[in-house]
Amino acid sequence: MEKQTYTDEEFNSLVTDLVQAIRKQKLVIFVGAGVSISQGYPNWNDYVTHLIKYWQSYLLNIENVSIGREKYLVFDTISKSNLNNKRKVDLVNHSLKSILGEEEFKKNRLNFEKNYFEKLVPYQPSNEILEALVNIDAIFVTSNYDLEIEKHAQRLRNSVKSINDLQEFVINNDSKLEWGDILHIHGTPHCDPNFFVSSSADYSKTYHKEKHNFEQLKKWFSTKNLTVLFVGVSLEEDEILSLLAPKNKHYALMKADKTNDPKIDKEYRNLYSTFFKNENHTSIIWYGSSFDDLPVFIKKLTDKINEETGLSPQNREWQLLLNPISTEDEVINALNNNADNGTFLNALYKKILTLNDKEIPELILHSTFKSNVVKNTVINNFDSFWNFVDQNKESLSLEEWKILKVLFSKGNQNYYINSLYNLYKYGIDYQKISIDELVNIRSAIGTTASIPFTKFIKDCDLMGYWFINQFTPKDSKDTYSKSIYLTNDVKEKLKLNLNSSQIIELINTVELSQEIIPYSIEELISEGGILEILYILLSKNHIFINEESLLEKIPEELISRKVIQKILVKLDNDISLESNLVEKLINNINFNDQTFGSELNSFVQRHSSELEKQQILPLDNYHELITGGASFIVRNNSFITVEQILNLSEQELLNILLTSQENQFNPKKPWEENTVNATIDFCIELLTNNSNKELQEKFWTFLSNNSKKLFNRYSSLFYKLAIIEELPKNIINFSISTCLENMNDNHFSHDKEKFFTYFVQQNNLNTQIINKLFSISPNNLDSSLSDNKTFDISLFINSELGKYLITLIELAIKHKKYITDIKEKIDNLSHGPYKQFMKGVFLYEYDISTEIVNYETFLGYIYYHIGMPDNIRKLFEKLVSNLLKTKINDNNALSYALLIALDYIEPREIMFQHNNFNYMVNLIFLSQEKFRYENDWLKQLILQKIKVIIFFHHLHILFKKINLTAINT
Repeated sequence: MEKQTYTDEEFNSLVTDLVQAIRKQKLVIFVGAGVSISQGYPNWNDYVTHLIKYWQSYLLNIENVSIGREKYLVFDTISKSNLNNKRKVDLVNHSLKSILGEEEFKKNRLNFEKNYFEKLVPYQPSNEILEALVNIDAIFVTSNYDLEIEKHAQRLRNSVKSINDLQEFVINNDSKLEWGDILHIHGTPHCDPNFFVSSSADYSKTYHKEKHNFEQLKKWFSTKNLTVLFVGVSLEEDEILSLLAPKNKHYALMKADKTNDPKIDKEYRNLYSTFFKNENHTSIIWYGSSFDDLPVFIKKLTDKINEETGLSPQNREWQLLLNPISTEDEVINALNNNADNGTFLNALYKKILTLNDKEIPELILHSTFKSNVVKNTVINNFDSFWNFVDQNKESLSLEEWKILKVLFSKGNQNYYINSLYNLYKYGIDYQKISIDELVNIRSAIGTTASIPFTKFIKDCDLMGYWFINQFTPKDSKDTYSKSIYLTNDVKEKLKLNLNSSQIIELINTVELSQEIIPYSIEELISEGGILEILYILLSKNHIFINEESLLEKIPEELISRKVIQKILVKLDNDISLESNLVEKLINNINFNDQTFGSELNSFVQRHSSELEKQQILPLDNYHELITGGASFIVRNNSFITVEQILNLSEQELLNILLTSQENQFNPKKPWEENTVNATIDFCIELLTNNSNKELQEKFWTFLSNNSKKLFNRYSSLFYKLAIIEELPKNIINFSISTCLENMNDNHFSHDKEKFFTYFVQQNNLNTQIINKLFSISPNNLDSSLSDNKTFDISLFINSELGKYLITLIELAIKHKKYITDIKEKIDNLSHGPYKQFMKGVFLYEYDISTEIVNYETFLGYIYYHIGMPDNIRKLFEKLVSNLLKTKINDNNALSYALLIALDYIEPREIMFQHNNFNYMVNLIFLSQEKFRYENDWLKQLILQKIKVIIFFHHLHILFKKINLTAINT
């Protein structure tokens, strides 16, 4: 056995330093060409040779350009010359510029690299060295042009950031690197060609002539107390070595070349190590004598690091599952270990969908169907799983289709997932599902109330199963109380086909066999239940029996049912049925039933001749058994209960929350109503009350999995959760993201206002939230002033537009840097009164010498400023003079108007009968301020008081005379 070229002490010291750096997020791994070469990428010599050949071929294929033979053949001379590779690239670039021109060359400079490093697949799809390195938390820096670090990291992480060149590092990354960043110091095929480094001239420009960007990188290296690990790097470039700061720790993994004399080998390694330790502050680790030893050493190193840092079994299994060289048995075992871990599986299938890789999806697909994952209901509602299977459906074997059909036949999937329908349709179209299997699958799917809202509505046969399930109540006593909510567009699209057995089932349902129907058909249909659906289907001729129109082939057993008769009678009254169907209807209706319903009166009148022919004598005034109802004081309840959360599937809970109608009358409990608001309060109580952690976690999993579907109806819930500080951070952050992704920008509700106001008042702003606030167009919001001539502060406060503008005001108060952006919003407002109000609020941001003010400007100022300096009083002088001649309804406005009047308005101009001037007396006597016209106003106010006293004195005398006259007579 070959002797180890490094000591245990060296290895352990390396592990210790790397682990400490990882914990402080201070580890940088510098990856060199040696790592890529091991995967089949070219070495530097091959790269330059192929580059020259590419450009030779390129020059021959340029349209409308002829070049001299010598200009073409000179590329051969360059390739064969003894020049170093960088200088060869210099000459190639120089020649191309002379032929193509500077701009054309720059535009096409990276054509070769885009093809060479992206279209050509390396010998090995997986790089063992990178596979191990990306498993540890580090910042990556590389001189390689390829994107293999990114490809390997993306399998394991959601956050991978590629920085294509040094200019991008400075401009876009603010000269900083963070965990997850991958910096290409010499560029990539996607970088700015000006900062791609491949020639001597490029090196000189980057490291010497225009070295600002590189200096910024050196500065970052020198100030961060980093630990740097070099892998596959020769350490021959002084420019790279200049990054190594004395206070950082540096390790380089080097191959220990061997001669025939071990003593000389040892001396060479010692000399090499001490040189780099003394001159470049770098410890050399001799990983082995062959490059094949490097992956083995890296695997040993990363395993030890993961052991020290406490990498969980789940993380190890995640790495294994996303490694294309893992065996099927290893993958199946990892999947089995996580078969009931919904969070893990959901993340796994999401990640696989993002990979540009053929081998991993194939391996995971077949392993999944051999594992316990498909035996567990946890995957039923994950769109990631079904999207993954759908994307790879053509690779499914017959055995895997058998398993898939069993899953379908069990039901309880999230049928809003389009991929589920795609698989179902594919199975039918390509005969993967037999007729008998299809009956079972349709029967299972048809039990889900919300199926019409999904793509499954396209299958008329499946919708037949759904219809029968909706028409047949689970509780036989619950006649007619089953409500179904369908949107108008769904009602338009809905078509269904019933088979013979389903017709029999329909005939035998409780509703259809119920002969005493107490309510009018109008009432029953207007409640939005299954009878309304049946009426719409019949009116559009969208219901079939064995693919023939039900109206044309209606069975006698069905038309004999009273509820069907009532619907058909209404239908005939509304749109007129075919004569043969009317005849059938007449033959089946009991015209001696006085309580058949009032709809029969019109029918009898319209078909009097047919009735007469059949010698049927109808009664007068058919009516309902029950009309109207009593009123109740009701208690508001949630749509869902704790018991349902614990016992029902996610899909069943979702159906209840999405389809339950508010204030729906329950004949069993007429004193109770279920409402959205009560449901939201219940959800918040559940998530803030920590008495049952298991219940909390289960319910939050449900909410987070279905947030997009729930948001439209329960947006207030997520707005409220986002600002409840005692909630866990993951709930708060998820709620924030849900709100930002799904909110309707054309409305600004009270809860949305509270959401934004909470965040604008924080010291540390969430820029995503602020950006979202500014993305809303205030001109699309309701102002509540369209029918009001006078601006009213209460209407402003309570309108959607007012709430939005108040939020901007709060932002400006707390964070003045946004005032310019807010002014832009104000200037673009189309609603004049609100625009002027906001100008009053931000009056100091405008040129008051030119600004035209009105009553709304005045209100905006006084409601958001304390006190009023002289220049502002002067600004509003003329406005106030006119206001005091009318009734001022706003008390705050009146107070400030009187303040301005004392200084700038003579009282003779004012009519006193419109407003109460008592507040002015308080200003005069209680204020320390001396007002210009206060004496004049005081005289006028006393005079007005005297006039009032005289008036009442005369009135008193008048009444006294009237009373005396009455006594004398």
